[in-house]
Amino acid sequence: MILYIFLILLLSWYFKVFFLYRYSWKSMRPSENINKTDFITVIIACRNEENNILNIIEDVKNQDFDKQRFEMIVVNDHSEDSTLKILEKSAKSWENLKIICMNEGEQGKKNAIKKGISCANGSVILCTDADCRAGKNWIKTIANYFADKSVKLLSAPVEFHNKKGIFQKVQALEFLSLIGSGAAAINRGKGIFCNGANLAYRKSIFLEVNSYDSNSAVSGDDVFLMHHVKVKYPSGIRFVKDREAIVKTDAQPNLKSFINQRKRWTAKSSSYTDWDTISVSILVLLIM
Repeated sequence: MILYIFLILLLSWYFKVFFLYRYSWKSMRPSENINKTDFITVIIACRNEENNILNIIEDVKNQDFDKQRFEMIVVNDHSEDSTLKILEKSAKSWENLKIICMNEGEQGKKNAIKKGISCANGSVILCTDADCRAGKNWIKTIANYFADKSVKLLSAPVEFHNKKGIFQKVQALEFLSLIGSGAAAINRGKGIFCNGANLAYRKSIFLEVNSYDSNSAVSGDDVFLMHHVKVKYPSGIRFVKDREAIVKTDAQPNLKSFINQRKRWTAKSSSYTDWDTISVSILVLLIM
């Protein structure tokens, strides 16, 4: 009897969250603002990305956005392949591109982003990954949201491209559900996670809340940054529901790499202190 009551309460909780998220997703609208002032700095941390880095550089270089109002900073994290040579060659032909190399003893995406921000001229920081691709209106779409001064941090959509086979298509469906639920939670003012492959925030806010979990050795600093901003500015986080803001990346090629990715994601869970994140995690665990 107790078990049945527990199951009924659990399912009631689950469906309540489901319908709240569904309503929240449908209620979101793209920004109608136009940003005419903010300077944007695109930051990418990379290591051994010789096969990808040139693509994202070209995508950023060819943005339909005022060339005098954005720059790109690529932070090289001790690459051992031809990444640095490609970066240096690209920087010679495009003055908006800055290359920064991590010093001896410095490593990791978190430190690379912090180093990039310390050299950024932009009032808005826009982050993505070296293996992503962006459409020509990416910067403009993100920037327009920051015309609203109450916006402190933006989570934007990421999707898989070049999906091959059943395994990668299943990944794409699962990833879509994560993006959608994360977006709906943010729209309700209860953000639980975001994706560092498409994340933007005001430089001043980063510096203001920048404990940035500097003592944490786990990955997922994008989520921790969002949680810090959420504490101080609970209504200052938005999701960009706009196709023009999508960046695309590849799904994991095999089961081993997929499992390793999920291990990296779950490694940070013990450091969560945000109740919205903890409660949804418990719900998903119980339902499984």
